[in-house]
Amino acid sequence: MERPRALDPVAAHEAISRLLSAGSDPISFPRHALERSEERQFSRRDVRHVLMTGTIGSQPKWDDRFEQWKYRVQGRDLDGEELTLIVSIEPEWERIAIITGF
Repeated sequence: MERPRALDPVAAHEAISRLLSAGSDPISFPRHALERSEERQFSRRDVRHVLMTGTIGSQPKWDDRFEQWKYRVQGRDLDGEELTLIVSIEPEWERIAIITGF
């Protein structure tokens, strides 16, 4: 299978904004991300805030195991604390998967 093209930061931000404003909740938390959110005390609302207001790094990383691009989104949570998220943007499933946060 051919690797899909990575989104540049502007296109990634637009895709995230479009998914967040579509109506349903597009944010998914695989088990690892749920564990990290409990350990590091950030909520779904914090994640949504960072996705809406944060900065997307310029160099996404390809994940061979899951065959997807991972993006770094950096911002501040609702308490003003720094929060970095690693996410995959899956527009075909109308989903933003949170891989981890720190």
